Amino acid sequence: MQSLKVDIASWNQRSRWWFALLSLLLFSFAALGGILATESTLLAVLLGLAVTFLVDYSPLVIGPDGTKKVAQYLSGRRSGWFCLVLLLGLSTFLWFTVGWTQIERIHCGVLGCPPSGTLQIAIDEWDEQFDQLVDFDSRSLLLEKLACVEGLHIHNVTNDLSDTDSQKLDLLIRGQTLIANQTTQTSVILINPKKWEILGSYASALQPIQQTESGTHYNLLAAHQDLTEQLLTAIYRQMDAAEVKRISRIPTLNEQARQLNNQAAVFLQGFQEYDQAKSLLEQAIALDPTYASAHNNLGRALREQGDLDGAIDHYKQAVDLLPCNALFSFNLGNAYIDQKNYLAAIAAFEEALRRKPDYVIAINGLGYAYLLQGELEQAAEHFIRGLELEPENAYLHKNLGRAYYEQEKFEEAIRALEMAISLSGGALAEAFFYSALAYEKVGERERACGALGQYVFTAKENREREGKRWAEADSLWRILACKE
Repeated sequence: MQSLKVDIASWNQRSRWWFALLSLLLFSFAALGGILATESTLLAVLLGLAVTFLVDYSPLVIGPDGTKKVAQYLSGRRSGWFCLVLLLGLSTFLWFTVGWTQIERIHCGVLGCPPSGTLQIAIDEWDEQFDQLVDFDSRSLLLEKLACVEGLHIHNVTNDLSDTDSQKLDLLIRGQTLIANQTTQTSVILINPKKWEILGSYASALQPIQQTESGTHYNLLAAHQDLTEQLLTAIYRQMDAAEVKRISRIPTLNEQARQLNNQAAVFLQGFQEYDQAKSLLEQAIALDPTYASAHNNLGRALREQGDLDGAIDHYKQAVDLLPCNALFSFNLGNAYIDQKNYLAAIAAFEEALRRKPDYVIAINGLGYAYLLQGELEQAAEHFIRGLELEPENAYLHKNLGRAYYEQEKFEEAIRALEMAISLSGGALAEAFFYSALAYEKVGERERACGALGQYVFTAKENREREGKRWAEADSLWRILACKE
């Protein structure tokens, strides 16, 4: 420093500006390094201040008045200002690229700060490796949990994801559940589907399998909650305590209650043994009264037995406990249709669609409720909306054909009903019935008789359920003098 020919007394305005800019750059680079190394904005700021102070003011580094001498010397030369401008440009570039990206990652998660609106997230491939029989569907559980998080729209992708569909998504999740060597673990990877790059991988802690008198307990409830919280922290970085508590109750906090509910589901789906299912579900609810899925399944058992009031009561409890699950509102709507309370059914289906706007079966249910209420234009609009999402949905074509028939648009009705028959492989008795009525209206007697014959063949196993429709078909058969 002794070789610098400067006068400390002449510490001028230009030198002060050069010194201030140098200090700013020191802080900038030190803070950038800190934020990349520590992933903490507070620590980065403190590190920047410490390095700046140490270089600018510590006599241990430069010596007394050393910084002023350097500032006076370089501020009087073009090369000194050129270096500062160059460093300023480099600092600005780094902060607007890696620096800002890191800040977004720290405060907002792997996706950066999400735009206002809803994040579109899909769960597709899931690898399950079990060395024993397991009654646990990890993928469905994660779907159910994430679907109840505000600001997320979860897609259940069962087929290969097309490039077009991937561009509409913000995040793709793939996972694995491993049960082996007396332990369980669930893990996932997060993928940016627009670039097909991995954003992060997360795994629940290994959970021991417990053998008790009541059976095997896999501890997967705790593992899945831990994994879900990791995912949401990665996406958002901040988790609301109330939301964490709500998600922890999905499906239940009680492993025994979960197993009872799953056993009941087997009786409902496979054996249609409703009394056994009811008994198991009542036990599950006694263990965990806040178990929404158990209330929903009990509602289903009661509905199948004709106890509509009881079914509606439990469906309502399921909706109240877990309003984010569109299935519960959909089931409530169907029970109201059975009760012929169409206004309440419409409200339930609309609530399901508010939670899940592309829920096609709820769109169909909403249209069907309008159809039964006689509001045919609204009914047709909803069926058409559903077909825009699922063009090959036979039930939507069938219901649209029925709506057209009621509007006396017989040619349109025939086309829609024929499509329903084709897509269903001739399995929809109602489609044959209304196509017979439509053919009769346009004067095609032979086709009407053919459709009636197909209706009788398809519906004969359910004559009691067909009721009035069966009688109308028999009457039309006689009127048209159809041959056997």
